[in-house]
Amino acid sequence: MKRKLRNALMMTGILALVFASAAFAEEADPGTETAVSETEVNVIDTEPGTAVYVGRALSDPFCTKLGNRFAEMMETYYPDWECIVLDSENDPEKEATNYETLLTTLEEGDVVLVTVLSGTDTKPYIQRLKDAGIVVVSINITADGLCAATVAKDYDMGYLVGAYVRDNAPDDTKIAMMNGDSGYQLSFERRDGMVAAIEEREDLEIIVEQDCKFDKTTGMETMEDWLQLYGDEIGAVIGGNDGMVLGAIEAYKSGGYSLDGKLFVGIDGLADACTSIENGEQTASILQDANAMIGVGLELAMRQVAGEEVEQTDYYTDSVVITKENVAQYK
Repeated sequence: MKRKLRNALMMTGILALVFASAAFAEEADPGTETAVSETEVNVIDTEPGTAVYVGRALSDPFCTKLGNRFAEMMETYYPDWECIVLDSENDPEKEATNYETLLTTLEEGDVVLVTVLSGTDTKPYIQRLKDAGIVVVSINITADGLCAATVAKDYDMGYLVGAYVRDNAPDDTKIAMMNGDSGYQLSFERRDGMVAAIEEREDLEIIVEQDCKFDKTTGMETMEDWLQLYGDEIGAVIGGNDGMVLGAIEAYKSGGYSLDGKLFVGIDGLADACTSIENGEQTASILQDANAMIGVGLELAMRQVAGEEVEQTDYYTDSVVITKENVAQYK
């Protein structure tokens, strides 16, 4: 079956990785991976099978991190299993092709961990996989009870961003807010958390906000526009991920604006965000723990493979505020 699956994936052009965690890590830009945290993995005794991670877009730094951690943990803790990482390339048709191929090649007792695309209805595919006896766990996105999911508390991460600004901004600071892709509910939850914390100080004001798609380039271009409109009036830039905030920092630097006295706070704990914090540019980041998401996700999956009953609900990971004082722990 392993050869059948590998050949099928190669024929459809969607194979991103087979037994190659080291090679996959080399392809990814190490500067854009999420900072590492220690995660203890509970290894479950199972019969070997095939385990697949389907990422929504391996061009996304956090999704790349999830794929890397999946491959590394499979190689370390489940070396007898076949390990495959697939890339949906942020393309609904590619995502559908991935699922259809898995439905025709995987067998009962195999495992799929998946991070779904924005705005696509993947629930029928997940249900068909489950009906075929294939264990599915959603990673980073809630599945609304259709399957187990390992997720961060997005409202809480957003609140921590806002709370950092609330506790550290000078009087009467004006804030620019970069929101994530509006196709994801988590974008709204992060925004609501940021706003709730900021509103706890009456002198703080969000003067502009925009959907920047979780994209660094969009964040940079948006910040260039805002600097033309507001200039140094903006005292803090906050965002639903680090990429957008790092893009804003690039706009400041390329436009000749000083970063001194400005606050830049994002989410994910990307390694390049940690480097920026260390260099005194980005101010803080909220760690979204990819290690825990994959580690817990694999445990939930393998427990089901072993015949255990697992509640089909959301399992939450913790978050950490990364600043210059503790950034060395997360580099």
